[in-house]
Amino acid sequence: AARERVAELEAELAARPRAQPVVPPASSQLPTFAEAVRRCLSAALQASGGKIYGPGGAAQLLDLKPSTLQSKLRRWDIARTDSGETRER
Repeated sequence: AARERVAELEAELAARPRAQPVVPPASSQLPTFAEAVRRCLSAALQASGGKIYGPGGAAQLLDLKPSTLQSKLRRWDIARTDSGETRER
């Protein structure tokens, strides 16, 4: 009985349409690593209103130490404004 059930299930699976493979977007549609990092850092700063330290700060949102976030902002040449907007230096 078990072998018959296995054969039934195998036949059922063979009859199902196969899922189409996921085709990654053309590389021209993907942001570069630098663009992705800049977007992520900028989005966190905007979401926190420009706040880096403390509860609700960008560092907390990104699960980073505030000093690490500040280093990354310097590394990627991102400056924050008082309104939480970001700009490249």
